[in-house]
Amino acid sequence: MTEPGRPTPPGGFTDPANYHITDFRQVEALFSCVKLKGEVEKRIYDGKTFQIYHPISYQSQAVSGKNYKSLVYVVGARPAIGAYVEMTAGYSLEPAAMPCLLNAEWLGEGLTQRTEK
Repeated sequence: MTEPGRPTPPGGFTDPANYHITDFRQVEALFSCVKLKGEVEKRIYDGKTFQIYHPISYQSQAVSGKNYKSLVYVVGARPAIGAYVEMTAGYSLEPAAMPCLLNAEWLGEGLTQRTEK
């Protein structure tokens, strides 16, 4: 982890920051998280819909564009057991670029494994 006020090492992600509804600097990171919800569900939850999909925190990375790694709290169908998902979205340098899903994975035991027994 970097110390507060110190620059991020080249190519590394920043320290995690919590999403806050009034912080407009987070719009791009939060937009990518919400926009890619369906792709995350397809990739790691067999296309089923999460009942709750709540972005918690994010990290940013300056590359040839920008990447955002987000921690998301999710709850599936019955029984309502929550889990965490880490997703990484990328933006190219093009104007008006849309985010693309680079990675999505369960943190800890997967929700699918726990709810589909």
